[in-house]
Amino acid sequence: LYLIWKTILNVATEYPLISTTILIQKLHYYVTNELAKYPLIEINSRLKSLLQEICSSTAEMSIEIFKEYLFHSQIKPLFYRLLLHPGITEEQLVEFMSPISQLARKLPQIEVVIFFDEVNTASCLGLFKEMFMDGTLHGTSIPKNIFFTA
Repeated sequence: LYLIWKTILNVATEYPLISTTILIQKLHYYVTNELAKYPLIEINSRLKSLLQEICSSTAEMSIEIFKEYLFHSQIKPLFYRLLLHPGITEEQLVEFMSPISQLARKLPQIEVVIFFDEVNTASCLGLFKEMFMDGTLHGTSIPKNIFFTA
């Protein structure tokens, strides 16, 4: 796809009848719509900055946008694992849960799975009881689309 897009833009720049500006705008529109439609796609900072520079967009920049989108975008995980041991603190657990909870709130229609490995060795079993049974973390509600397994 990348090479096809590169060829199309190169041909369009050689023949003035084909508007490269429209092609560049269409690609920008496509990429930004895909990112909005699929929030599990995680983009890097380079693609973010390229998408923000659309005012000064060139054929080369459009090729770079497409390359970054195709080759460097990643999918956010829906399965998380934390290996527990007696040294794991409540603060570390909250730090682990925070981005997962944010993702789950952002995507309420998708179930996120968290596997706590060796939960019986953890020193903060009360916090696990609160999460598993009460559905809260230090009194803050945990999204319903988070599924815990241990």
